[in-house]
Amino acid sequence: MASLLAAVVLSVYAGQKSRKQLRKLKRRMTWLLIKEKMKNAFSRPADIDRKTLTIILLAVLVLALVFISPIAALVLAIIGLILLLAGVV
Repeated sequence: MASLLAAVVLSVYAGQKSRKQLRKLKRRMTWLLIKEKMKNAFSRPADIDRKTLTIILLAVLVLALVFISPIAALVLAIIGLILLLAGVV
């Protein structure tokens, strides 16, 4: 994304700026890209959405029940699907 933005900005300025100004702009864009990557690398990951967590737990329960009681797993899967599609969870 940043490289695409840099390419667009550089192509727009190419006809208007001198080589020295373009090199300065390239260095600035590179520095901004490095800062953004470092910021993203050290930031906390986003919290898991409640719906995502519910789906993961439901899938684990269904997989566990498949080996113990396949009928109960099927019933749980259907109930879970109905609740997810209804928007209750």
